[in-house]
Amino acid sequence: AGSARVEGGHGGCVARRRVLSRGGGGGEPLSLVRLLLTPDQVRGALPAAQIDDRQVLKFSEILAQLSREEELCARMGELEFVSVLHGPSLVAQSFILRISDAWADNEENMYLASSHITALLGEESLALLNRLDSEDLSQQKHK
Repeated sequence: AGSARVEGGHGGCVARRRVLSRGGGGGEPLSLVRLLLTPDQVRGALPAAQIDDRQVLKFSEILAQLSREEELCARMGELEFVSVLHGPSLVAQSFILRISDAWADNEENMYLASSHITALLGEESLALLNRLDSEDLSQQKHK
């Protein structure tokens, strides 16, 4: 666990572009993880427009605690986060499980939907982010 900052707004976008542009140089693949908080309709959660800011802050803290210092975490939307990890798909899958388990222990009425991709050799940053956006999200149903 490290102290990765969760970036927001345009500053996070600029930092993300820098990390993505350096990704292919070290020989280690980059994986991107998309995380989306969604209401758990089965347990009667509020609609997304009424989700408490406290829940989003709590998720941001979990994300920062479970990320390594060299990993970038950015808040991309009201309930959407992206993490850039150094490593293959298995690293991304493990990261998603750690975040999902920690979130399940803290929130009773929220799902965590996720997807991940690994950068292709020579793939442009915008193409990579567009590919991540087009990936189907899988929902993690909690305990």
